[in-house]
Amino acid sequence: MVANISGLRFGFPIRAVAFDLDDTLFDRRMALARLLDEWSSSAVNPEDAWKVDQDGQAPREEFFGWLASRFGGPGGNGPSSARHFQRAFPLHVTPDPAVLHVLDRLRESGLPLGLLSNGSPGMQMAKLRACGAAGYFDKCCRLFSGGIQLEKPDPRAFLLLASRLDCRPGEILFVGDDPVRDIAGAAAAGMMTCRLKRPGRTGDCEGATIESMAELPMLLAAHA
Repeated sequence: MVANISGLRFGFPIRAVAFDLDDTLFDRRMALARLLDEWSSSAVNPEDAWKVDQDGQAPREEFFGWLASRFGGPGGNGPSSARHFQRAFPLHVTPDPAVLHVLDRLRESGLPLGLLSNGSPGMQMAKLRACGAAGYFDKCCRLFSGGIQLEKPDPRAFLLLASRLDCRPGEILFVGDDPVRDIAGAAAAGMMTCRLKRPGRTGDCEGATIESMAELPMLLAAHA
């Protein structure tokens, strides 16, 4: 396979690699499509849900209101909707063998790995376990916004992760899909960045760009 890597301009040795979770370590859109297919007895266009969900970034009350209007019981009004979704969604997250292969290679290389994700610790850990990646990150190096009271793209969240990884920000490569929350936030904290391009994500940003996670080891090798 020929790597499709652009924007490779790193200034420091890479001492650690950190990741976003949703749409980086697993495909959120496909998980949501599987969930909606289970809830509905008729065909549902998943693109409608993707537009409302905005890849997990839309206000949750709007998203749960949409679920209630479409699905009644499972997406019922109020807190029951949130609780039901939080229980059901991780069950439809599936491991990506290519991602796990990359994490295996990084772990074998001895590079410390970190995780920074917006969301509640309970929900995000359930998704992290479901995608098969929980064992790759030490407890102190997996940070969730609901647990640290800081949300991406706040540079302080990335700086906290750098301290947990015992590295300077400039020695860390942060990999994520969102141009603002992941890439701009990490860059503002002084980290090197690598954007994983996903359908529906637009906008230019700093750092390297890859088309799939399988290209990440090649990017790291090119920088070695």
